[in-house]
Amino acid sequence: MTKHLKKRSLIIIAVTLITLLTAGAYVYFTYFTLNPLLESQLRSQFGDEFFDDFAEEPEPENDSELLDDIIEKYEPHFETLENRALERLEELFTAAVEEYNQQR
Repeated sequence: MTKHLKKRSLIIIAVTLITLLTAGAYVYFTYFTLNPLLESQLRSQFGDEFFDDFAEEPEPENDSELLDDIIEKYEPHFETLENRALERLEELFTAAVEEYNQQR
């Protein structure tokens, strides 16, 4: 009888694990993967630069630079990044307003 109970417990555990893995895969591929249609719409609306990761920003040359030198060196980069982000937000807001007005 204990063999039957162990076998039944293993079957229940296996079915539970398969169900959880299937549900997890469904949720991952439904909600967390990149939607190709959405990506193509964003690329056509905002251009390929929308997906840039800003990896081209330079690294500090050495650890002995003074704080003022670092600020002087990177402040323009941060201002550029800020302006780029604000432009993207403005474009997104404008597109949202246009879409809302079209659906009314």
